[in-house]
Amino acid sequence: MTISGTPTASGTFNYTVTTTGNGCTVATDGGTITVNPNHTLSLTSAPATETQTLCQGVAITDITYSVGGGATSAGVTGLPAGVTGAFGAGVLTISGTPTASGTFNYTVTTTGNGCTVATDGGTITVNPNHTLSLTSAPATETQTLCQGVAITDITYSVGGGATSVNISGLPSGVTGTFGAGVLTISGTPTASGTFNYTVTTTGNGCTVATDGGTITVMPTVNYGTVNSSSETVCVGGNPSNIPFSTAPSGGAGTFSYQWYYADGLINCPTGMI
Repeated sequence: MTISGTPTASGTFNYTVTTTGNGCTVATDGGTITVNPNHTLSLTSAPATETQTLCQGVAITDITYSVGGGATSAGVTGLPAGVTGAFGAGVLTISGTPTASGTFNYTVTTTGNGCTVATDGGTITVNPNHTLSLTSAPATETQTLCQGVAITDITYSVGGGATSVNISGLPSGVTGTFGAGVLTISGTPTASGTFNYTVTTTGNGCTVATDGGTITVMPTVNYGTVNSSSETVCVGGNPSNIPFSTAPSGGAGTFSYQWYYADGLINCPTGMI
């Protein structure tokens, strides 16, 4: 008698073989076949949790698997940094907050007896946050200049999940242009004042980046004009006040004056002036 086949159920099976034939004493024998179970692994969280797309720095929705059969534990590979798997009481839980961006194909594999292991897995897609970095000299973010004078170009590198930028608060005559991942602010201000500008990234739905600075534009200097009437003054005398016909304006600070002769001499000669 040959006993053969492939067991489809696990357990301990005590079998008995009994002969048949003439009416004499029968013979019996038997044995035990122990069938260990294969490993089982079943997703117990929502089906969508195996395929998640989220932003860097945002916690994933927990992913849980029930581990059974001949499996006594399970491990996971391929997770993004910041996300881990923890096993306990027959359940593997994957949780955490990804700190790196990218597409991560993870695999869960059971461990236990020597029978067939079970595997499962999914994909976690982590979109990057926006980045914005000043690439011109630090002083370019805080400039003071005169109206009608070109600013020193201000440049920013734009990256991560950002694909463009918005900019506000620039003086008229100064604009921002974006291309090849670089924002360049340039131009010649045509209005005076203090202008606090802000750069804000645009792109995917993740955290935006902002930066900015201050451009102070001083008004154009108008030196003014004085009355040109002539006056004769004796030596030792004081000339009368010479009024402005047009007052000086613009610039910053206090106006100062230097009187001189038409021939450029600073020291007055004796005699009449």
